[in-house]
Amino acid sequence: MKIKKYSQKYYLEAFLSILLISSKMLSMESVAAPQNSSNIKLQEIAQINFNDPDYIPWQLYHNDKSRNRLIVIVPSNSSSKKDMVKCYDYNGNYQNDLPIELSGTTSISSMDGNENLIVIADSNNGRAVVWDLTANKVYAICDTKTGKNVNGAAGLGKKGDDFWLVCDDGSSNFDFGQPLSLFIWNLSDTTKPVYSCVGHKAPIQWGGIQKPKGASWFVSNDLSYEIRTWDFKGNCLAVIDCGNINQIRFAYPADNIDDVPQIVVANNDIRFYLYSDGVVYETFASNEIQVNDVDVSSDKKTMVSGDSSNRAILWDIYNNKIKATFNGSMQSINGVKIIPELGVVITASGGVSGPTEDNAVRVWDLNGNLLDTSSNDPAISSTIHNLGNNIIIVSSEGFLRFFKLVSSEDESKSKNKLKAEVLKPLVPASKSGYCELM
Repeated sequence: MKIKKYSQKYYLEAFLSILLISSKMLSMESVAAPQNSSNIKLQEIAQINFNDPDYIPWQLYHNDKSRNRLIVIVPSNSSSKKDMVKCYDYNGNYQNDLPIELSGTTSISSMDGNENLIVIADSNNGRAVVWDLTANKVYAICDTKTGKNVNGAAGLGKKGDDFWLVCDDGSSNFDFGQPLSLFIWNLSDTTKPVYSCVGHKAPIQWGGIQKPKGASWFVSNDLSYEIRTWDFKGNCLAVIDCGNINQIRFAYPADNIDDVPQIVVANNDIRFYLYSDGVVYETFASNEIQVNDVDVSSDKKTMVSGDSSNRAILWDIYNNKIKATFNGSMQSINGVKIIPELGVVITASGGVSGPTEDNAVRVWDLNGNLLDTSSNDPAISSTIHNLGNNIIIVSSEGFLRFFKLVSSEDESKSKNKLKAEVLKPLVPASKSGYCELM
């Protein structure tokens, strides 16, 4: 076989060609990666006013992804009025009301395993309601028959051919120290609960029952700041005394040894507890400063917290280290959200006291650099929800605001295009088309 010999010039040209191709590939990748986060701006696209003395000045949300809409529930604080249950598209445009009558709703969540079913704690009516989003009607009702408020409910998912649900027994107005039960229901027969979970001696917090997606357990927390985890037969797995709890978040932090589901609790620090026995798995110190909100990234590698010292912190979960600190807010940071795919962190701040009002929404890069601050803040900003497609919503006192995360170039093209009519006057929910739940 004749072996062809190549000159040094040939190898040099080949090497340079490879370098050129590699550089082009890297430049293509940099477009997709969040390298350009320094250009991200906040563009407010809608602002909705829900202020009304007959309604509580905060809202509950469900992101109905399959229909590209947001379901908003505004609880009533008047026995003469029902809760508002309204649907909006992701640009904040009103679509319709859901034909369901609720009173004093305290939680809304998806049925695990079926995004077309939502579980609602219909508090003042003492029951949990399962609504079928496809059929647009009631799927099931679990009535505690206690005549007392239900503060939390969650869909456990499918067991065999049937869906199951858990809610508290409605004992929200009883003396502390008296036993309280959580009821587990089989939705194929809601005449009575199948199991009872007995142990709490204080009322369940509003929205205080949650089930992590895909888990074989659920968690409840009460007004004495006690957390309990349960299996689906009502057996208590762990009891956790957390002191004064501000927020509970669920996460599945990746671990090189045992990828175990954990509970994330924020107070004057951030603690990860093992759900099975309540043992502290990891603690992230915040120097005894009250932590108001926590958000864990979708890849479970990083976490952002907001606290009462007017700062947010980006944490490395693997190594328990601070990656970045976000300073610049003049009031307590009440809401945080990390969006790794864009390389940004969103914070919402506000307070009722202090020398400076700072009810603002801000966007930062992952190094702690401020990229943009919102204007037209009508009230104290609190919670942040990521709807996807670069759209976030921020809940304030009686207001709901829609923001789009855009590049600075796109933002300049559409500047000042927030339509005046988007600030909609409050329209009382019409009774026409409603179905009375019995």
